[in-house]
Amino acid sequence: MPHAALLAPARFARLERLSLGARDLPARAAALDLLLRLSADAPHGLPPLLEAVVARGDPELRRVLWQRLEALAVEHPESARLLTRLRALRASADWWRMDAGTSSVLTRHAGKAGALEGWRAQLDSVQVARGGLLRRGLVRLTAARPGLPPDDTLSVELQTSGLESFSGGEGEVESGEAASEVRGVLALNVGGVRLPAITLFDGQAELLSQVWAGAGSTPTAVVRALRRLAAAEGGLRLADGAPLRARRRAAVALALDAHATVSLWSRHARAALELRVAAAVHCELAVRTAAGELSARLALELEPRLRIATDVDFYDRVAVCVRARSDALDSRANVTLTSSLGRDSRRVRRVRHYAWVGAGRTLSLGALNDRACCTLVSADD
Repeated sequence: MPHAALLAPARFARLERLSLGARDLPARAAALDLLLRLSADAPHGLPPLLEAVVARGDPELRRVLWQRLEALAVEHPESARLLTRLRALRASADWWRMDAGTSSVLTRHAGKAGALEGWRAQLDSVQVARGGLLRRGLVRLTAARPGLPPDDTLSVELQTSGLESFSGGEGEVESGEAASEVRGVLALNVGGVRLPAITLFDGQAELLSQVWAGAGSTPTAVVRALRRLAAAEGGLRLADGAPLRARRRAAVALALDAHATVSLWSRHARAALELRVAAAVHCELAVRTAAGELSARLALELEPRLRIATDVDFYDRVAVCVRARSDALDSRANVTLTSSLGRDSRRVRRVRHYAWVGAGRTLSLGALNDRACCTLVSADD
């Protein structure tokens, strides 16, 4: 749905009802998270809803609420003021950390595109869990620039149900939610377009058979996509009346590979995602007068790469380590200046090539995660 359509008052009211309704935890958390993100610049009407969530909401839902507010406060002054006022009403600034639960919200900048002024990549993760078992996991990669709506480049969503049977909690079903069968579904969204959902397993027997068979233990192509970004074209007249024409075209190719392994013998599980992106931008400026023609063309290529790996050790106590890093960014540019002036229309062409490599980086995902990664050995180490 377009960003502008979500800002309608009727949509806000529906999201509020969903956040406080009797739906299951993943649905309520998704509605609350979307409502907070849409209200980031003008959260003036949120305090009554937030107080209701704090008063009678699920502990996991409260964790999503406060962690999302903390993430929004970094870049949105109005959200920061709201968070400051709400904290003043509590004895501890980090009081939500006392809520038992494992749900989390995390936002990190994955890097900047130095050749594209102002653009940067942002990685956003929302993990909704109950009893240490993942119910809904969403990792979203967006390209953002100040003053423009974010571009939803890619999102990967995993939804599970019925996993309580593996932890001995068959009888602990949350209020308003009926007991469900063991099921796992993967949903992908590329460029704002949601692809058909993929059923990973349907039933406990199918899940266990995939674990014993080692399904997905080798890198598997999850998605291959090519996006043509909106072209732009325009013109104006210079001071001497000469027409100046400008045109821009761009395309992005995405490749997402994933693999997962579970060893019941060593009580260890590992999942990894690798995202490769190739972006190409072509810009052209041209001026034509009676004296001749002058044009400038820019061809730019970027090839960022992002890797996310999760290691889970459940030999004695459950330990989780998530490693996220972006590889060195390869960038290339070609600038061509062409002029055709004079009576004989003598043509002059100048070409310059540029190439540079941006440093890769490892994203810090919090002190608890860093301590867990120090004790768990990864295949990448």
